[in-house]
Amino acid sequence: MEQLITIPLGIVLQVLLFIALRRFAGMGAKSAAAVIGLLALGIYIPYAILDWPGGDVVAMHVALYAVTAYGLGLIIANREARLRQHGGSEGWFHWGPAIIIGFFVFLVLFDTAFVIVSQKGLPAPVAEWLLPPRDRGEEVTTNFPGVAARDYQEKQSHFNRYLEQRREQSERGWQVDRGWIGPAVADRPSLFQVRVLDRDGNPVSGADIQGSFLRPSDTRLDQAFRMQETASPGIYRAEVALPATGVWELDLTIRRGEAVHQLRARTTVEAAAETP
Repeated sequence: MEQLITIPLGIVLQVLLFIALRRFAGMGAKSAAAVIGLLALGIYIPYAILDWPGGDVVAMHVALYAVTAYGLGLIIANREARLRQHGGSEGWFHWGPAIIIGFFVFLVLFDTAFVIVSQKGLPAPVAEWLLPPRDRGEEVTTNFPGVAARDYQEKQSHFNRYLEQRREQSERGWQVDRGWIGPAVADRPSLFQVRVLDRDGNPVSGADIQGSFLRPSDTRLDQAFRMQETASPGIYRAEVALPATGVWELDLTIRRGEAVHQLRARTTVEAAAETP
């Protein structure tokens, strides 16, 4: 995950630059902290705008970069003031700020652990210890499965167009049958077939059919495909090898000219038969 690299790397570079400004440029703690904070945000924010990772990720970067600069300025400036006040015999800073800083360090580490688990899942020994026993030898996935394919609460501008497209699709009356030619077995190429007929039962030939098999529990396994029309008009096939057993969601789009027909369904993939 990108933020697992950019956040620690950015913080390390901030600390190194802070030390360099203090040692070689002779800047005060607060001035150096302001420079590294503004520089980090000035570099990251334009980069995020050009390659937008999501508001939550941007907020995480901005908060941690700002807190790093503020913390360095607060700690070092406080230490310098206390040293001047007590003639160099005083410790770094009072225990109160130390507890607050320690709390935020713990919070960052704790949240980072959640981010890692959501993307990569729990380590196998931890999963075995925390989770209940698996049924029938099925694999348990602990990573975040992903987002909804059509989240119209976040894309309200698309919703009216979607409703209009569904109305046109219903009036068009295309009949779409889909299924596997033989059993669908994990990690083996299987033939997936779609037959498209118009309202009167005539084959719909010359269509462009594309789709995806979506894994609800792990978007990294999603498989996109494009179908080719066979010698029989209106019948399209594609060879697909799905990498895991269980339930898959099908998202299919059929286009011919201006006509668009969309279909969502579910299918099940079997495990390969064990040889004696």
